[in-house]
Amino acid sequence: MLKRKLKICKGCNLDKIIFSRGLCERCAKVSIKSKVRKPTSRKKLISIAKLKKDARYWFQRWIRLRDFGNTSCYNDGVMLTDLGSYDACHYLKFQLYPEAGFDEDNVHGGSKGGNIRDDYQQYRKWLLTNKGEEFLNKLEDKYVVNRQNTYKFDRSYLEEIIKKYKALCREIESN
Repeated sequence: MLKRKLKICKGCNLDKIIFSRGLCERCAKVSIKSKVRKPTSRKKLISIAKLKKDARYWFQRWIRLRDFGNTSCYNDGVMLTDLGSYDACHYLKFQLYPEAGFDEDNVHGGSKGGNIRDDYQQYRKWLLTNKGEEFLNKLEDKYVVNRQNTYKFDRSYLEEIIKKYKALCREIESN
């Protein structure tokens, strides 16, 4: 029969048989219980969905502020004079082309009714007339031709979008 040597326990400083990490059986159990009950103080991360929602809010608000006072981008030629009465319209829709969702060239101010109707052909004609064929071809080549099947937003990318467009909105609103 093997005999264990008695060693001094690091927990209670008594000569006992040591089980793990220099502790006797009783001190090891107490140590484990105290670790289980310790609250963790981790900083809770904001979800990607919440970051995407915030990024869209600030980006679209900036588009509205940028195009304030201009005529509607493509649908009815209405002057954009009230921030609440018009939207940031995407030529390449955010749901279908998420990678183009925060491209300033892809988004223009337009009336809410026109944005709901989603008149792609009329928007395309407006872009050809006002921005030119080269502009439109570059935009379509960038996202439609070289399209990835899946696109995932990166946390740091979304945080940068929020930071950038929040600052731009504050700058415009202060002037």
